[in-house]
Amino acid sequence: MPRPLASAVQRLPVLAGLTTVLMLILPIGPAVADAVDDAIDALQSDSLYVDPAADTPIDEDRVRDAIGDQPLLIAVLPDDSGDALDSATRIGLALDGNTVAVVADRDIRAGSDIVCSGFADDAAGAAVDDNIGQLQADGDVTAMLVNFAERMESAPGLDECEPVGGGGDGNNNSSDGGSGSSSGWLWFAGIGLAGFGAYVVYRRRKQDREFEGLRAEIMSHYNRLAADVSNLSPDDDPVTVQAVADASERYTSTGALLDHADTRGEYAAARRTVLEGLIAARTARERLGLDPGPDIPPVEEPLGEQLAETRQVTVGEETHEGFPQYTPGAPYYYRGGGGVPGGWYRSRFWEGALIGSMLSRRTGGGILYHDDRPGAAMPRSRGGSFGRRTRGDWGGSVAGGDWGGGARRSGGRRNSWGGGRRSSWGGGRGGRRGGNRW
Repeated sequence: MPRPLASAVQRLPVLAGLTTVLMLILPIGPAVADAVDDAIDALQSDSLYVDPAADTPIDEDRVRDAIGDQPLLIAVLPDDSGDALDSATRIGLALDGNTVAVVADRDIRAGSDIVCSGFADDAAGAAVDDNIGQLQADGDVTAMLVNFAERMESAPGLDECEPVGGGGDGNNNSSDGGSGSSSGWLWFAGIGLAGFGAYVVYRRRKQDREFEGLRAEIMSHYNRLAADVSNLSPDDDPVTVQAVADASERYTSTGALLDHADTRGEYAAARRTVLEGLIAARTARERLGLDPGPDIPPVEEPLGEQLAETRQVTVGEETHEGFPQYTPGAPYYYRGGGGVPGGWYRSRFWEGALIGSMLSRRTGGGILYHDDRPGAAMPRSRGGSFGRRTRGDWGGSVAGGDWGGGARRSGGRRNSWGGGRRSSWGGGRGGRRGGNRW
């Protein structure tokens, strides 16, 4: 076969694979959301995030207690969320000024831009070593994560790191130009691209089914709220008037959110908003002596401290009145987290506080919450950075690092336990080659 024709034939699998991927990916657009994005959203106000789809036994309260006030963020993600190191990298780059650890698919990877490069990942591996019996027995990661958090309390700061020496010229001259190996690589690449495209379609269809279920649930609540807003007549009772006004505003906001919802976070916001409206409408029905109607699901699962009484909550330089239950005029529910107690408030002040916390991480800021009750502790801050970094695991540090522009430790330990696509314990401790998989 003439060489030009043979070369063209060799490239057909790659072209076919690329065409398949582009056809499958391009229509998806912004609808694609993943567990890492959800983790980044949640970890802006909490030190631990456990994805609802993660089938990993864990005592969340015990792990949060072990983390305490450390700048340590831990995410427990589903097995199909991707490589734990890649996920930790994305979270670390989005939420700098922290140590980040990700548990996924019986693997834990960790990194940091506030401690010496590699320390966090090695500490995670040591925590796996110390708890391998339980991890292999029932998969419960609680003791392992508590052990890891305790090790990070003594992590060396950036000023204690040794510079990492470079090596190699980065050139790769291994290609021998053989036509046989070139042809095999091209076929392999084409098949791999086509397989990736098929996987993207599977994930898109799975997500579409999930979103259809979420929309159906929200619409059932939305239609119920619409009936209440249309039929309730508050008369002259100012409390009932305010409750109906809250329900009406929440109804309008839900409609606006549903018009463009195409991520899990946006559907979650629509669900929360419509349930806030139903609770306001239920309060109005009770004051009017009407049947309150069917039970309403919880707006969100509470997280951390919850208000037990009406009191003032100071965040930064602002003070907000919080209520343990819905009160007309305070239609916004906050589940808790980031040191701010969960309850009902007159505005969604925590959203601005969280954005401000993200922007201030580079200068040591965070959400400053002051408990105004007599005898309460001093103000505390969460999420602050620890000064300008010079070394770490991501973000172009002087000494390089595990990801994000440094000397990524591609051949490092895997922090894994059990079998799977990477190193496994099959033959005992000696069989693991730098791994942390259980």
